[in-house]
Amino acid sequence: MVSTRFIRGIIMPNFEPEHNAPRLREYLGGVIFKTKTLTMKREYWEPYVKQLIEQPDGVEIDISKTPLDNIQFSCDVIGCIATRSDPNIFKVKVYRIDPNDDPMFNVDTYVLYNDFEAFKNYSRIVKYSSTSTDVNMSRFHETTVMLFHKEPDCDHWLQYQKLPKVIQENYKSLIRSL
Repeated sequence: MVSTRFIRGIIMPNFEPEHNAPRLREYLGGVIFKTKTLTMKREYWEPYVKQLIEQPDGVEIDISKTPLDNIQFSCDVIGCIATRSDPNIFKVKVYRIDPNDDPMFNVDTYVLYNDFEAFKNYSRIVKYSSTSTDVNMSRFHETTVMLFHKEPDCDHWLQYQKLPKVIQENYKSLIRSL
């Protein structure tokens, strides 16, 4: 496991929302995205939204206190970068080492919805998930952001030269520390 000193940024703690919209989360994870719905406290994500407006190329984040933290127990994480796809959708890319792969640098991509109520077909999704846009749902969206893992794409395996510069630096630091 890589020490968190190689991953700089704001810490975002794991979060089980008080208003958790379980039917919506289950429907999104099981039917729409076909992956577990991860949730994070909105107040920990908001500073990144502001940074990403100023730094459109991405912001490095610390995954050690996020729902993505478990990745670090099964592999060596060398960094994580968030980018903005559109005003309400962000990509969170986790860069890790897998010595069994060639090339050994893997990228796991998660899509984060900052304002899911603005999501296309939101009212239909709520209806199909057998829930409603009640006070609980509103509080859920006010306090929570959701992340979904994307299936690996052509950029899942990267050569060192294709890694973002900050991730290359993290890797060099890791190697020097061994």
